[in-house]
Amino acid sequence: MDARLERQRRSRVETHHHLKDKLRIARQRCKLTQEDVAERVGVDPEVYGKLERGGFVPRVWLLVKLSILLRVSVNHLLGLDEPAAEPPHPVPPTEPLPTGARRVLRVVRQLRPDQIELFSLTASALLKAKEKRRKSRGRVSEKG
Repeated sequence: MDARLERQRRSRVETHHHLKDKLRIARQRCKLTQEDVAERVGVDPEVYGKLERGGFVPRVWLLVKLSILLRVSVNHLLGLDEPAAEPPHPVPPTEPLPTGARRVLRVVRQLRPDQIELFSLTASALLKAKEKRRKSRGRVSEKG
């Protein structure tokens, strides 16, 4: 009985080790930050960071989301197979969001629908004002 428990414990440790390394490598290959991955799969950045440090093995739904986002199989993440030389569907490189934009997204996710509408109207007004200022500067330089 003790030998079986020890094998199970070792298996869990190996799974944690494989998972954390495979997640980090796949994330870096996709040129994503930990915050980007967390945002796209719907978890807090702290949770994803803990996952990538080997703090826990995720539930199946999260493992599936991660495998889709990072374009690797669940078996690969768990260390149950070896990956192909190239991923089947290369992920196009994406520009990481600036820090300020990520902060805004985190705040917006916490808003109620009516607050999001107000935020959207405010942002639109700011963009229109910026465009109006830009055009008026252009007219001034044309006259000068």
